Amino acid sequence: MEIDTSQQKKLHVLIAGISWPPETFLARLIDGLLASGIEITTACASKPGENWLKRPGFSWLPAPDTRRQLLQNILPYTHNILRTLMHNPAAFARDWRLMQAAKPAQGNNALLAVNSLLFSGGVWDIIYFPWNSSAIQYEQLFSLDLPAVISCRGSQINIAPHDPTRRAFKVGLVRTLNKATLVHCVSNAILDEAAKLGMDPAKARVIRPAVDPQVFTPPEHLPNNNRFAILSTGSLIWRKDYQRALMAIRHLVDLGVDAEYHIIGDGPERQQVLYTIQDLDLNNRVILHGQMAAEEVVKQLQNADAFLLSSLSEGISNAVLEAMSCSLPIVTTDCGGMREAVTDGVEGFVVPIMDHVTMAEAMQKIATDRTKRISMGMAGREKIISGFNLSDQIASWVNLFSEVMERAK
Repeated sequence: MEIDTSQQKKLHVLIAGISWPPETFLARLIDGLLASGIEITTACASKPGENWLKRPGFSWLPAPDTRRQLLQNILPYTHNILRTLMHNPAAFARDWRLMQAAKPAQGNNALLAVNSLLFSGGVWDIIYFPWNSSAIQYEQLFSLDLPAVISCRGSQINIAPHDPTRRAFKVGLVRTLNKATLVHCVSNAILDEAAKLGMDPAKARVIRPAVDPQVFTPPEHLPNNNRFAILSTGSLIWRKDYQRALMAIRHLVDLGVDAEYHIIGDGPERQQVLYTIQDLDLNNRVILHGQMAAEEVVKQLQNADAFLLSSLSEGISNAVLEAMSCSLPIVTTDCGGMREAVTDGVEGFVVPIMDHVTMAEAMQKIATDRTKRISMGMAGREKIISGFNLSDQIASWVNLFSEVMERAK
């Protein structure tokens, strides 16, 4: 896709509510936007590494998440507040009054007022919130009267709003979606869910996740494992439903497949996963690798025979896309927008959520049919190149930001 860079180089995007280091897919997006000529300011508490700070067009705005962070790092915040006083005295006066009005016990109110002071002096063209929670946390930034883009990704749209204990989140979600200039959705399924919450579909744009097929490449030769090697990557959290995946591995072994299950990732459910491995007598068949560097993840993908996603909720799984790019056949649950990435019977199998028996039977079909395994892997690789290619995704984001600027005129 040909990109006109004449206007892009004038764009300066503030990314608010990001943690550092960011998730891999956000790092790829920032990298691609910088390469396209868009300037990026990241507002976060942790300082990015020098490899980022030295990049042309990249800057960091210290933004505390807690009062403790504010007190521990007062100097950079003071510098930003003085900049606001110089460049936007009216905004400074407004937010100073808010801060003065906040009572000592109202720590969150004081923090919001301080953050307003930090942001008021900016010279950005667009505010981008990479999460719905980011837009809610930094909702005061909508008062800057800049066009804003919010990303809708997965559980914050199809799970959190339906949790009766998170009513305040749902109210904030609906309010910020209405305030956004445009809303980015990672899949058509997520767009539909957001529309049910009151978002105007006319201002939604679907840009699906993507990977670089030059990084996630197939192995030179098909792996020759002693056991059928199944791989999952992702945080050990409840919505990934690793307990069900382990039940499927147990059933697969009972069906006669000599399988081995590799899990890359860590998280709060690690102990529960260990208990389940023990209960199902899978100690000699499951390997928990923990966190791994990106290049090591690629090697694991290239050495695997199949990829398993057992999630209860997803937008579109980046992990699945990475596996497809490495020519792995996929078994995925039918959650979120996964059918937009995996066609049942073509790149792999799509099975019902919480159905470990069907999950195991799908893996058995792949394990016992080498021809099917190869053809599904090739189809997955082709689909990534044609429909989930990182270069195309970056071009779509550039076009989205250009559309936002047109709307702001």
